[in-house]
This record gives sequence, structure tokens and C-alpha cells, in this order.
Amino acid sequence: ATDDKGVYFAWTGTSRLGNSSDDPRFIFKTGFALDMQYRSNERDRSRHAVQGDKRLVIAKHKDTWVAMLYDYVNPSASAKEAVEFSSPWLTTTIARVTPIPDDAVKIVFKAGVLGVNLAPTMPGQKKPAKPTAKGTTAWTAEVFIAWSALGLSPGQTIRADFGVLSADSSGMRVDTRRYWANNEYQTVGDLAAEAMLNPRAWGTVTLGGAAKE
Repeated sequence: ATDDKGVYFAWTGTSRLGNSSDDPRFIFKTGFALDMQYRSNERDRSRHAVQGDKRLVIAKHKDTWVAMLYDYVNPSASAKEAVEFSSPWLTTTIARVTPIPDDAVKIVFKAGVLGVNLAPTMPGQKKPAKPTAKGTTAWTAEVFIAWSALGLSPGQTIRADFGVLSADSSGMRVDTRRYWANNEYQTVGDLAAEAMLNPRAWGTVTLGGAAKE
């Protein structure tokens, strides 16, 4: 859902919920998180990251929910702002990684509640959680992000994907990555690969309209 102020997202599922991050720039690696990846230029079908490609990761960092924005290609970013995520085989460089300011984001996370659908603004759309696998918790997340923080506008059509990163049993790292559009194998255990984008596997979303894979 959208309004003149921003976009309202909702996720629901069952997962292990821990996140052990010491540095919030790494929250996509260290446990449970919500993930949105998007390209502002819907017509650009490049396989690799281009200007306007961003990733929004929402997770709990030291008992506080944070929303981190990964801006992959930004000519206005200085070299000092670039962050490298490296593994023995690969390095993924992101031009700028910053937290979304508190006045541009609102996160409501409820553990033990499984949403009926993904409409966060409609009342009465929740029911008691169903039985879950051992060690997992049913949950619902509702998130508001201001247009200005995302660099998007009402009615815009974008390429995008939405996912959930589930923690392992220790709550120390990501165990599984599942996405709405990208059904390809999702690497875990490799920092650089987990930091990469795969735009060719994303779907099409009109902000305020229907999503299409």
C-alpha cells in the first residue's frame, strides 16, 4: 500500500528470529532479516548492478529494529563511503550503506502472530499462530518507508524482489534465504555472494498497483 508519504510493506511467516550483528551493515548475513531489492529504472534489464539499484534490509540490531539501505552504484558517493564484502573467491563493493533515519521509517514486528494477508492497514487481519517447526516462531512485520528514503515516487513501476532471511539455530548467521520472485538457489555461507544482487530474477512492481513476477 502507498500514500503521499511513502510505502507500506508487510511480511508474514515462520522463522528462527535471532540476529547477532555487531555492525548493522552486515545484518543480511548474521541472522533473521527482511529483504527488499529493487531497481528504480524498470526498463533497464542489465544482469549486474547499475545506478538506481538498491537493497533495503530490516533486522534487529542490538535490541533495536533498524532499516539499512544499500546503494550499489552511486556516482555521488565518495570512495571512502564504499563498503567491500569479501569472501575468499569474490568481493562485492557497494557504493554507500546507510541506516534509514528514524523519522523516515516505522517498523512494527509481532512474534507469535501469523498474518492472514499482506495488507497492513486493514484491521482484523490477524489470527493466532499455527503450530510451527521446532525452534521457529510465527511472526508478522509491517513496515513504512518514506518515499524520499527509498528514492522512489507514487505510481512508479520498478523491478523488485522481496524476501526473508531466516537464522540458523544459534541465531548467529543466515541459514536460508527465500524470495518472492527469485526462485534460483540462494547461497549462504559466502559473504560476497550474499551481498550481491540478481536483478534478472526480479519481478515487476507498480507502487500502488499489482505485482508481477
